[in-house]
Amino acid sequence: MSASVRGEAGSLGRIAPSITPAKTTAEPAKVALCTPRTRTIATEWPRSAQTPPRSSGGAASLRPSPTDRGASGRSVWRGAPGTKLTAPRSPCSAPAKRSTASPSSSLISRMQRRRILFLISDSGGGHRAGAEAIAAALAERPDADAFEYRIEDALVQCRFPLSALNTGYHLALKYGPFVYGALYHATNGERRYRTLVESCNSLYRQALLRLVRSYNPDVIVSVHPLLNHVALRVRSELGSRAPIVTVITDLGRVHAGWIAPSADAIVVPSAEVRACAVERGVPLQKIHLLGHPVHPRFADYDESRAQIRERLGLPRDCKIVLLMAGGEGGGKLSRITDALGTAGLKNAHLIVCTGRNETLKTRLEEVGGAFDVPMTVLGFTHEIPALMRAADLLVTKAGPGAIAEACVAAVPMVVYDYVPGQERGNIDHVRRTGIGEVTLSVGQTVRAVQRLLRDAKRLERMRGCEREIARPQASRQIADLVIGFAGIHQPQYAAAGR
Repeated sequence: MSASVRGEAGSLGRIAPSITPAKTTAEPAKVALCTPRTRTIATEWPRSAQTPPRSSGGAASLRPSPTDRGASGRSVWRGAPGTKLTAPRSPCSAPAKRSTASPSSSLISRMQRRRILFLISDSGGGHRAGAEAIAAALAERPDADAFEYRIEDALVQCRFPLSALNTGYHLALKYGPFVYGALYHATNGERRYRTLVESCNSLYRQALLRLVRSYNPDVIVSVHPLLNHVALRVRSELGSRAPIVTVITDLGRVHAGWIAPSADAIVVPSAEVRACAVERGVPLQKIHLLGHPVHPRFADYDESRAQIRERLGLPRDCKIVLLMAGGEGGGKLSRITDALGTAGLKNAHLIVCTGRNETLKTRLEEVGGAFDVPMTVLGFTHEIPALMRAADLLVTKAGPGAIAEACVAAVPMVVYDYVPGQERGNIDHVRRTGIGEVTLSVGQTVRAVQRLLRDAKRLERMRGCEREIARPQASRQIADLVIGFAGIHQPQYAAAGR
């Protein structure tokens, strides 16, 4: 059986699949998946709910977002009684909407609320996704009316060339990844990095001073290595007492920019990163091993694999292979999809998430019918938590967010690509923990998928390794830590738990 299935807009229940003619006349699997670009269902999702409410047609409803994002890359949320919303998983989600709660309903005035400033850069979607995961955990708290937060892409407000870093980052990865890797290693040293920060002072100083002075935060949370040391310099110049919390998102040995011993707290996602921080002089009492900030909705799932497949209209008896490449959907994803689609996988079904790569999505929809393996093609979707739980195997690049999410969902993985320098520690982490296989060529990836789909015991061992290191409550525990530094210490989740 061979088919390419794509969801189409226009229905608020299940989406009627569009089928590309296949080699055989066998009936293709029906798929009830949608993307925010084709449909959005505005639905209240209370904190107590463990799974998304379903529409009358059976498709999962999408969470609204508590944030607004303007052209500057700013996200702002102001808590109010009864407002319990969750931020979207990815930076490429639809524009968010601010809570409409009346200001007069708030028990705490604007001047009394504690302010939390998240500093990020959209050079890679993982930094914003990490900040939004923590923000989602903040937004669901019962004391959410006691604080507000702002997520700022600080570098776009700086002078050129820092203001163009986001564009430069993506172009470098597309056309010269090894050049980027060389720059990464060239700046990866305590003295070298300090020199870099000092030499760029004139590029970021005024913008960061203006930002911190105007918002006057009670706590600053840095989720980007370029902003940790900068935030410390700006705080010192302003004479601010706001604590600075660094949240490290990479899983293995990290760049020197991540480690700022003068920060008030450093959140690390793994034992390897904790050892790295200690080696570089961070006092143990400042290090908090809480895990990578995974969105709370990954933890709040109680549907079984069979239930998820039935709800999404996925085949019940096939081996499902989920292919991803981050929000951009680039790199080797196209070649690997073509190779797996023609690899003669027995009793398998491919789900390909192309993110914002509309060109790839369109091409796969057109040619998927010629493949040997049935295929569902998705663009950007909010259903990643469900898809990971429905899948038997994940094929992905070495983004730390995807790896951490896969561990929470307990889906074994094949990691096929990484950003030179930056994500090398992530593939080392995958190898060392036994949660997946690392393959650095298309041929190796195909052979690994074929081998693993035939080896149920190996897949189960990988799931066991993932369960051992998964930290599904990480974003909530980080939110507890941040709230404590903001002076509102009402912990909801014990730091020692998972």
